[in-house]
Amino acid sequence: MKQKMIVLLALFLGLDSVCAAQSNPVGSVGPQPAAPESSSASVATPHWEQPQSPANPPALANPQTVQSSLDKLLAVCSAVQLTESEKGDLDTLTSGALNSDLRGSVVAFKKELHDFYVDCVGHQGDLKSDLRELRLAANVRTGTSMLNPGMNLIGLQSAYREAASQLDQVRPDKQVSGQPDSAGTTSLVSKNGGTAILALAVDSGALTSSVNGTATTISGNLEGLGSFLAGKSPISIDPTHRNKLWTIAGRVNVNATFELAQPSTQSTTSTQPATGTSPSAGTQVTIPSSVGKLTGITMQYAMRNPFNPHSATFQSNWEAMKKDLIKPSQDVLTGNDPLVNSLDCKACQTDWTIFQTKLQKGIADKNPKEVADVFDAYTAQVIADAKSADKNFNAKVVAAAKATKLYQDTVSKAVDSAVGNLFTLEYDFAKPASQPESHTFKFAYGNVPSGQTGIRSILSGGSGAKSLFTANLGINIYGGAIPTSAKYGRLHYGQASAEFDRPITLVSSSVPAVFSLAGYWQYQPTASVLNINQSDVAPGTTIDAPTQVLVGTAGSLWVTQAKITLGKGKSGVTVPIGVKWSNKTELLTGNKIGGQVGISYDFSSLSNLFGGGN
Repeated sequence: MKQKMIVLLALFLGLDSVCAAQSNPVGSVGPQPAAPESSSASVATPHWEQPQSPANPPALANPQTVQSSLDKLLAVCSAVQLTESEKGDLDTLTSGALNSDLRGSVVAFKKELHDFYVDCVGHQGDLKSDLRELRLAANVRTGTSMLNPGMNLIGLQSAYREAASQLDQVRPDKQVSGQPDSAGTTSLVSKNGGTAILALAVDSGALTSSVNGTATTISGNLEGLGSFLAGKSPISIDPTHRNKLWTIAGRVNVNATFELAQPSTQSTTSTQPATGTSPSAGTQVTIPSSVGKLTGITMQYAMRNPFNPHSATFQSNWEAMKKDLIKPSQDVLTGNDPLVNSLDCKACQTDWTIFQTKLQKGIADKNPKEVADVFDAYTAQVIADAKSADKNFNAKVVAAAKATKLYQDTVSKAVDSAVGNLFTLEYDFAKPASQPESHTFKFAYGNVPSGQTGIRSILSGGSGAKSLFTANLGINIYGGAIPTSAKYGRLHYGQASAEFDRPITLVSSSVPAVFSLAGYWQYQPTASVLNINQSDVAPGTTIDAPTQVLVGTAGSLWVTQAKITLGKGKSGVTVPIGVKWSNKTELLTGNKIGGQVGISYDFSSLSNLFGGGN
């Protein structure tokens, strides 16, 4: 999380103790802050050189003046006209101007400035909401957006939401790709967890299958989907507000895989000749009915998963930390926070009106740098006026910084405690092309090593994951009736597989990534079964169609895969890229080398839009 307001105040006031509070554990900060009643002389001398008592302070604005300045600013935004070229380059040019600006105020509020300017001149978004995010005393009665814009802290339930959301961003156990025997997949091993709500993945390239194609996998959690339909987010649901049915539903993940290279067909006799007299009316023909085909369904039941914020492990850790959160969560609530009240002084309110007025020129000139200049001047003036109105302002900054640091450290402990063993039971139904349907029963084990470092630093960047070891054991059996004369039995194969995932940082990019190494072993007592028709054999060959043949060889199938997965974190987007070697496939003999690539999106990253604030 970004402590935007605290960092900004530290930069302007030059309070070494504030900076230390943001980078050192509570208790290790050098000088302790003065009590709120003490004089501001007891804290570090500020480096900022703006006058603390302006010679000619601005007149206090009345509500009508404030509304007038807002209306005029919105009118200026509406009047801006962009060319097609300017529209296309708007986001890039705005980001470039703000990224190159190293002033503390601009760095701390870069995203808010970007969103306001783009929405204003581009005529999109909620301008009033964007503008409110730039006000240093915003939401003074309802939340601590001052200390951490975007944080919705309303006591312990909000702290739970914050920890659960952080945990969902770093968990490495989500299975969103298709199964290893799919025609398109990037997963050689089944992970123990799944998405909290809904995920969509598109993968190309086979691992164990002889059919090399593209598949789409839709994944969902039963509780997450139910909560979505009810207008709530499962990530933000307090565990004490869930009944047994919801608890069970939260442990169940369901995946459906559609192979796009397998068009479905159906027959019809509603025909008549279009040219000549042949074929006769009523001739049966086959027509395509869809461009994709459902080829697999997976159901997982999580027996133990510390990454699930509703699990007994997470709840136990959370209960142990609750007592440590009571005071800091109360301290950072804006309604009781004297720091934010100081930033809402009467002169500060006038500063806000003047800021809206001065913004109009930068908007009219279509110049994001001018907007940043006005914002920097506004923050300097507000802090000067707050210091002038409250002699204990510096001490309150230090106290607020420590309260926020303590709160965030305690919440992060819940994330860091998500280590240990994961156990999952899995069932897969598969209906591959030209092969009998099959059923796989699998046990998945995972382990997250303890004692890892850097998790909180990864979180502050909004991305990353923990290392994870995963192993699978399973058997696959043929479904349906087995012919009496069959030369194969009900058992298709047994398999064992393992994978190790390690988060990495690419040298030339800030994009987070995970490097994976996986191995897979499959043993089948007989060759694989293939369903064939008369059209599948060479001309002149007559068979009793439809029938079955054994293809390939019995014995062991070995597969190894190296993979790098780009993305994750708050964006929800991942791009896995892998390469595999196998000694054969399920139908063909001979060594095989191939690549896999995919893209997935986890809708859990939008959980706050699904009623996450309820």
